[in-house]
Formats: sequence, C-alpha cells, structure tokens
Amino acid sequence: MLALTTCGPFRRIAAVALCVTALAVCNGCSDPSHAGEQGGESPLSDVLPPTAAALAEQASQSRDGRVLGTVRTARAGEQVALNGAVVSLEDGPNSIVAPTAVSDASGHFEIGSHPPGRYRLCAVSQGFTRTCIPEPVIIEEDTQYLAYDLTLRATSGALSGRLWLADGSPCFQYTAAFDTLVFADVTLRGPQGSIHAFGNDRGEFVLAGIPGPGDYAITAKCGGGEITQALTVTRAQLDGSKSLDFTIANSRPVIRVLVPQDEHGHALRAFLPGQTIRVVAETVDRDTSDVLTYKWTDGTRGFKSVNARVIQWTLPSVEARSFLNVEVSDGKGGYAVRGFNGSTQHHLI
Repeated sequence: MLALTTCGPFRRIAAVALCVTALAVCNGCSDPSHAGEQGGESPLSDVLPPTAAALAEQASQSRDGRVLGTVRTARAGEQVALNGAVVSLEDGPNSIVAPTAVSDASGHFEIGSHPPGRYRLCAVSQGFTRTCIPEPVIIEEDTQYLAYDLTLRATSGALSGRLWLADGSPCFQYTAAFDTLVFADVTLRGPQGSIHAFGNDRGEFVLAGIPGPGDYAITAKCGGGEITQALTVTRAQLDGSKSLDFTIANSRPVIRVLVPQDEHGHALRAFLPGQTIRVVAETVDRDTSDVLTYKWTDGTRGFKSVNARVIQWTLPSVEARSFLNVEVSDGKGGYAVRGFNGSTQHHLI
C-alpha cells in the first residue's frame, strides 16, 4: 500500500493509510567566520532543503548509528524551526567525517548510519553563526540513534514572520504520494546584496544577517504564488519584538467529495471485482480564474494518472478494499488532497 503523508506532523514520514478523506547557545564553539555573509551572496544561499523524494528515501535507509535532531532559532522567546540548515559530524576542527544533512521544514535533520567514535555536531545556515553542541557525540557499537537539538544565533539583525494564503492557511504542503513539497521562499534585497530564507511547516521564515534598519525590497513565494513589495525595516523588527507577515492573494481549492459513478453517471454504493467506474472530484475554488491541476493515484504500479476532475478507474479483479486519492493544485501555492475507498464483492447486496 502506498503511504500518503500530507501537511500534518512533518518530523517523520508517517505511513498513513490512503483511505484518509481529507488531507497536514553553544558555549565555546561558535565560529563567526563560517556565518552567512552580511550582504552579497552567501555560499549557503545555494543550499536547498530535502525534496519529498529525498525524505522518502531517507526513511528506508539503515537505522543504526544515526544522529538526528532539530535546528531552531529563538525569536521573541519562541523557538522557530529552521528549514535548510546544514548539519555536520566532525572529528576535529572543520574536519567533516560524514555526509552533511540539511534540516527539513520541521527543522528535523538526520545523519545516516555512522561508525563508532567520538565526534562533534555542528550546524550553520545563511545569516547565522556556525554553532556546535558543547558535549561530544559518542557513537557506540550498539548505538541505534542519538538525538540533539541545536539553536542558532543570527550574526546580526534578523527579520522574522510568516507567509499566509488568503484563506488563513500557512504556505506549506507535503504530500509524499504525489512527491509534493512546497514551502515559503523569501528573499530580502538591499544596498549590500540579498538574504534568502526558506519557510518551515508553519509558514514561518527568518531572514538573518541583516546589517541594520533601512529600505529594502522583499519577495515571498509560495509555489507559483508570489508577492513583492518595498519594505522599511525597523529596529523592532530586527530584534524580534515585532514580526512581519505577508499574505499571498490566493486561497486553496477545496475538494468537497469524490463521487463514484457508473458509465451513465449514476452514483454507486457497491462495486464488482474488475469493474471500471468513473470517479468525479467535486472541486470548488474561490479564485475563479485559477487553472486547477489534478493528480490521481491508487498506489498500484500500472496506474496512470490524468489531469482531469474525472477519472476512469478499474477496480481489482478480486474481492479487495481499494483506495484512490487525488491532489488538486491551483498553481499558486494552494493544494487540496482527498481520498476515496471502496470494497469489491462478487455478490452485491
């Protein structure tokens, strides 16, 4: 059975049945020389968070000797998960001994199976000071995993906020079954260059390493939705006492129901093995000019999706419980996911 994960808890890729109906200060080891640049383009600006496919692959890898945890920063007394922070294991100053990991939209990172030894765990992100945990990471022969949290500090001022859609939902969508992963993509441009940040699974973003108050331009993207505006950054915003939120003028589509029908368009309540039925996605979108895109799956190898609100679906030739799911996108950061399940029987009641 195919696993379907939506914009709910993002820490791990949960195996959620397809019958769901509606989709969900380090002391002594900080190194400012490795922080993201203030102005200009930082090498860390090219770091991308894990893709949906990479997250799925990670879940199937060896589970022994792992180092995992979360990367966050503090803003106005609240912890904000950082998406796209680079995390590394080292056996000496700047001597990386394992492939680096990149935190995902929940701030979670995982460094895969690693040999026994004594290491140091460090993290960095654009505009933040490189930080290592004070205690050593000791992996034993029988270690399954070790968990640590890292809190990064901005090299200078930081601007934080959230990116919303017009219906009040945060900019975030993760649907493993359709390889969909969308989060806020925010860029601040000023006289000294640009600063970039990815949003987390709550739509929160932190632009760190801002040299000071002044006039800037900010662009916030959510999928194909985008907003750009001039911005005067204040000291209160930079010290975290005031956040800055943005709203993209777009609302998510809504799938009201999936309706199974026969070839004549009559609604069905029971199904025969091998029967071909029509399934109709009754969809509405308050943004009437949006062009909706449809993706379907039933988790089988030979299934072919169509970009349409109606699909012909052939049920298995044996008595079984089957699942069909659809994801609808408006191309502007709005998504809806819904599922249908039905059982086939040789003798219909």
